Amino acid sequence: RMTKGEEGAGYYYSVWWDVDKPKFVKKLTAFAPIRLQNELWSIGITMGYDEVSDPVKVYARNISVAMGLLMLVFFGAGIWFYKVQKTKLEIEAEVQSAKKLLSTNERLKQEITERKLAEHNLRESEDRLKAIVYNSPTEVFLQDKDGRYILVNPRFAENVGLAADEITGRTA
Repeated sequence: RMTKGEEGAGYYYSVWWDVDKPKFVKKLTAFAPIRLQNELWSIGITMGYDEVSDPVKVYARNISVAMGLLMLVFFGAGIWFYKVQKTKLEIEAEVQSAKKLLSTNERLKQEITERKLAEHNLRESEDRLKAIVYNSPTEVFLQDKDGRYILVNPRFAENVGLAADEITGRTA
């Protein structure tokens, strides 16, 4: 093709002697026609296949290693991101739980305060009732559904002829 004035590229094998043994070496060639003073010439460049392919192989290997490292970085970043998100969700859940606990604690404090106030008011009311019963000039007593005396005033105890604590818990 070169002698016909064509342009192209190809390869061929050449024999080289290496330590008394013939060795086939693959060669790459590229050629193009040129005209010099009305004569057709061909210019060709020939180079050993290994001279061209070795740097390409090294480059391809380096790209493969870089891609592998890049994949490891992305994989590691993905795991890190997953763990961070998981921890974030766990913390958010704990914060929500803590907020619920604080809210429940505040409600309980309020209920306890209200209950203490109600108990205080009940004691005051009971004390007033007892003061009225004990200081009444007439006989006053309370009985349960079975007829047992729950409360008697001093006037009632005096008329029965017993102490108030001797009457409480007994029936007529």
